[in-house]
Amino acid sequence: MVCGDCKEMVDESNRVKWLEEQFDLQMEAILRSGVHRHVMGEQVFRKLITRLKGQLVNVDAQLNFQLNSCDIPFLIVIPTGLVRLVEQCFDFSWDGRRIKMRLQESLLANIANGRPSSHPYLAVGIDMGCDYRPLATTECMEHLKAGNQSPFFIEEGLALLRCQPSAMLQGRFLCANTRHGPNRQGVTSLQLRGDGFELDRVDEDEIGEDFRFPSCTSRMYVSSRPVVPNGNPSSFD
Repeated sequence: MVCGDCKEMVDESNRVKWLEEQFDLQMEAILRSGVHRHVMGEQVFRKLITRLKGQLVNVDAQLNFQLNSCDIPFLIVIPTGLVRLVEQCFDFSWDGRRIKMRLQESLLANIANGRPSSHPYLAVGIDMGCDYRPLATTECMEHLKAGNQSPFFIEEGLALLRCQPSAMLQGRFLCANTRHGPNRQGVTSLQLRGDGFELDRVDEDEIGEDFRFPSCTSRMYVSSRPVVPNGNPSSFD
């Protein structure tokens, strides 16, 4: 017979091990993309990102790990602060082929969908939002706030794209965190098309059924408590 305390220790060990495996897969996906080469060598980059691994023991054990389909990662590693958004839009590897962002750098600079942290972090508790009915962007924001979820930033959408979940082949994914945008309206969409992907600006009030609103439950930084969205816009970053 295994005592209750021992079973909890085993369960906790397995949970952290599972999270560490997901973290390691993310790290390798980032390194395969080669984005770090624009700013630093692999060893330095790996060392800086690996510091985030210590936060995995603080991931809320009550979060539903079965929230997503099997190929949607529970967490994604965001190298913001080390690698600029422009560099993160370089080649991705998908099913053995290279895909590129189709937007020119000058146009990319004009797309704004929020301001993620200036430090690397983990976005935890990923929800693809695939079961939502078509919503206006304002309705979507209220829906996410009610569930203590935070809408994605562009960088989080790109991090998810690196993980190659099959869901990314279907529809457009909206990065709806817009409060720092130039007009605080509209959203930025990300869509995979053939051998390229597109970032675009969507200003329509009503979004069709092919749009998805991915979100996360919390963002975790080195040596800090998780930032849990609470409905207040200041908690979104």
